[in-house]
Amino acid sequence: MKQASLALNVILTLAVAFLMYQHFNTDEPEETTSASLDSSGIAYVNSDSLQNKYDYYKDLEDLFEQKRTEIQSRVDYRESSFEKEVQAYQQKAPAMSPQERAVMEEQLFSKSEKLKRQRQEAAEEFDRDRILYNDSLFMRIENFIEKYNQEKGYTYILGHQRGGGILYANDSLDITDEVVRRMNEEYAAEKE
Repeated sequence: MKQASLALNVILTLAVAFLMYQHFNTDEPEETTSASLDSSGIAYVNSDSLQNKYDYYKDLEDLFEQKRTEIQSRVDYRESSFEKEVQAYQQKAPAMSPQERAVMEEQLFSKSEKLKRQRQEAAEEFDRDRILYNDSLFMRIENFIEKYNQEKGYTYILGHQRGGGILYANDSLDITDEVVRRMNEEYAAEKE
């Protein structure tokens, strides 16, 4: 979840920087009255609230947690089986010849190395899945915001997150609740 939040933060910060560059790179003078703020075409979505309230995100997190649990169960099962083999060897070792012990130790060492590789592969699989889930979420949000903006006609829709690039945002520009409501409606319709 921290990786998703960080990635979303980075994307939104880059978008804000680009949009600010475009906005301030015009030759037209701007008014700075509160009336111009309301008609400026700027709105924002609170990224934290979006993650906490968006049903698709919650479902993705549930799927991700199931996948993590499945991967961890596989690894735990293999480690448990290996530990039983080691214990069985330790019990039989005193009665074994030096050659038998050497063969058995070599087999256990080989299995231990294989287990380490499998653990690493499981961690990599977990990371790949996290990236895929995050990409799916971000694409979905971007697609919705693009559609939403075609209807609303904002110049900028920014992402606001505590500790992010935007230090202050006027609450009158917050469209989070409407965006989350409509995204959840769209997602619910897809699930049916």
